[in-house]
Amino acid sequence: MLSKDNIRSDFWKVISVHYEKECYTDALKDACLYIIQLVQEKSEQEDLDGEKLITNVFSESNPKLLINNNETQSEKDEQRGFGFLLRGIICAIRNPISHSRDFNFSKNEADAILLFINNYILAKLDSSKDFKYVEDWFSFIFKENDNDSEKFSNVILNNMSKKDKLNLLINVVNRLTEIKEGKYCYIINKLYADLKKKEQAEIINILNKKLIKAEDGGYLRMFFNHFNTDAWEKLDELVTVRIEEMVYNSIEKGKSYIDPRTMKKDYTGSLGTWTSRWIEKFNNSADIIELIFKKMRYKEEADYVIVYFNNILTDRKNLRTYSEKVINGLKNGKEQYKEMLDTIMFLDDGEDELLGLFRDEYKNFKVKIEEDELPF
Repeated sequence: MLSKDNIRSDFWKVISVHYEKECYTDALKDACLYIIQLVQEKSEQEDLDGEKLITNVFSESNPKLLINNNETQSEKDEQRGFGFLLRGIICAIRNPISHSRDFNFSKNEADAILLFINNYILAKLDSSKDFKYVEDWFSFIFKENDNDSEKFSNVILNNMSKKDKLNLLINVVNRLTEIKEGKYCYIINKLYADLKKKEQAEIINILNKKLIKAEDGGYLRMFFNHFNTDAWEKLDELVTVRIEEMVYNSIEKGKSYIDPRTMKKDYTGSLGTWTSRWIEKFNNSADIIELIFKKMRYKEEADYVIVYFNNILTDRKNLRTYSEKVINGLKNGKEQYKEMLDTIMFLDDGEDELLGLFRDEYKNFKVKIEEDELPF
């Protein structure tokens, strides 16, 4: 005798309405739909249904769910057989019920099938686990491999479940300083882009907590290094304003100098050097751009901004806004202004109206040595 006392509560809730009305065939249909829903959710294959779903999820070559370790021959037989059972339930029960009104099951038949589903099928699905080539994706991607090509990254992502992707990105945010500088930007930002809005909000919340405490050191620099600017506008204002002020202060201090230990040129203002592609997203971007052009007046400071912010200096909008300063710098023989323009003037075809503003002064440029720069 089947009742709510010998059926698990979630399953009874699904079948009870029709079963208690003695509509046993409809109760079996409800049970089949519940199995399909559970398989879809556990395997993250919501776009598949019926036999196609079961065949895909319990594929022998590339299963999405495992009911055992699938290593020994016995385990492989059980795994394959469980897939056969689910396909059999779909073919022998759900499909005939769905396609013919004349197809009916008796109470005894329904009880036997429902108890089998309850005691065996659902229990196996509960204990099933995702099939994984890799147990620790963070170590596999960022420690064990040095390959961050777009192709390899996409293959990795195609072999990860949605749950694994979210967990990996949470790991990335928490362990950002362990990731090699200048690498893995594609896969990190693809992970973020592929998340649902609710999951992205979870990542932003973790970033807020990390960045609000970050100093001019490893974590903040690695954030600028590895993430795209898309996340910036979603961070809390308290976080962004604090960091924007830190960047401004860093750039303000930035200049080149000769390291007495190595006799090589080095630079101060290191935090700012990580942010050249972010500045246009900052609320204080206009102040930072003005500061960058202001620093062109003095050679040591100009060296710093030319090396790290030439994209800002040669941006067409900025060049037009500060064209008078650039022209005066050329007229006054300040070498840094010519150096700043070298790359874009090299491509000048004589037709560009903006570059025409600087063309004559650039071609006729002569270095002017200031008195304090003379060697005697």
